[in-house]
Amino acid sequence: MHLVCDFDDTLTNTTKYWNFWLDKLEKVGVSRERAIETGSRLFIERFTLKRHMDALSIQDQTAVQLLNEMEEHVKEFGKTYIFPDVHPFLLEHNTNHSFSLLTYGDETNQRWRVSESGIGPYFQPVRIAGPEKHKVEFLKEILQTTAEQIIFVDDSPNELNPVVDAGLPIKLYRIVRPGAKHDYVHERDDVAWTRIGSIDEIKI
Repeated sequence: MHLVCDFDDTLTNTTKYWNFWLDKLEKVGVSRERAIETGSRLFIERFTLKRHMDALSIQDQTAVQLLNEMEEHVKEFGKTYIFPDVHPFLLEHNTNHSFSLLTYGDETNQRWRVSESGIGPYFQPVRIAGPEKHKVEFLKEILQTTAEQIIFVDDSPNELNPVVDAGLPIKLYRIVRPGAKHDYVHERDDVAWTRIGSIDEIKI
């Protein structure tokens, strides 16, 4: 069995990280509403803190200071953002099953966050999707290169829907973390995929 996992709000509490960043921006005079609106547009492309600050016209020493503070924060606390159900699940299943990551965003930024999270060694390889190549395309390639049964878990219906519509023979799970961006009911929950609240609900 090969489990392909999303990273943000699936394995790591990105909502908490995002709110920490918004708090930082508010302290330098950026309204939360404006920061969220600007950031939401960038997520479709390849979000980074630097691009977010550029879009908000935060420059010079303030931008450098914010980046340094966030880098130090992730180095110190990145491991604590991993949801508490993740490590026990990986430890229980890593001997008999394989894992890979399929996340979305800026490649350098995502690889850095995965590295600082402490869970990177469990996942080989780490694949980064983006606007030019979506997750469903990566999953098609994975199917062609392995004889193992594939499971894919993600929090976003926007990533799961294309897999369903393509008819790929992959077992799908949608994980819904309380308070996360995709914490809502979807019409395909427990129809096209299995909705879960914890990673250890995956039947592997």
